[in-house]
Amino acid sequence: MTVEIAPMDNAEEDTTHCDNEQAAEESIASSAAEEAKKKEDQDAIYVYRQRIFARKAAEKQRQLELAAEQEREAKEGEERQRAQLLDASESDQELELSGGSFAESSAASNSDSF
Repeated sequence: MTVEIAPMDNAEEDTTHCDNEQAAEESIASSAAEEAKKKEDQDAIYVYRQRIFARKAAEKQRQLELAAEQEREAKEGEERQRAQLLDASESDQELELSGGSFAESSAASNSDSF
């Protein structure tokens, strides 16, 4: 008695099924890789934007500090000028109270020394 083994039609379906599973897994892996790349790109863009914001904030802070420094220097200059005018005014008043100008008192002291 001889037994013939008929080819299985299911074997062809099993191979196709395996190919479909493999393709699906590759598609999922590819999709996951694309998502990872997209996430990485988004993270890089976020970091870049944060650096730009930090740089702009630092520049703005420097400008504010510079403006404050210039304002402080201007006020100090005005105070020095006021102090000089006040000193000059006081010196003039002292000379008037002493009865003459500095040139007159200087000339008088020079003539006394000879």
